Amino acid sequence: MNTQPSFAQSAPLSAPLSAHHIEALATRRVKAKLGWYHHATVYACVIGGLALIGLWQGRAWPLAPALGWGLGLAVHAFVAFGPRFGESMKAKMLQTERERLMNRH
Repeated sequence: MNTQPSFAQSAPLSAPLSAHHIEALATRRVKAKLGWYHHATVYACVIGGLALIGLWQGRAWPLAPALGWGLGLAVHAFVAFGPRFGESMKAKMLQTERERLMNRH
């Protein structure tokens, strides 16, 4: 026997977000932003220390880790603060699926 709910029994596709879901989403976004600030602080401390060592040695080797890690920090910033491409993509996909289902019935 199939215990999976049928499409008709599932939650409505256009159900509004509940207060619980809004709170969870807000919490997740705040954690992402605070995580970036932590990441940026660690980056500044470590790269600053490496830069001092590089200056003391008279070499530019700390430039490579600064650029590589800086790229990772930039991607992290885009994910934490940038446009919500994933959410807008999800909304578009849901709308397309709704239209497809409406046209079938």
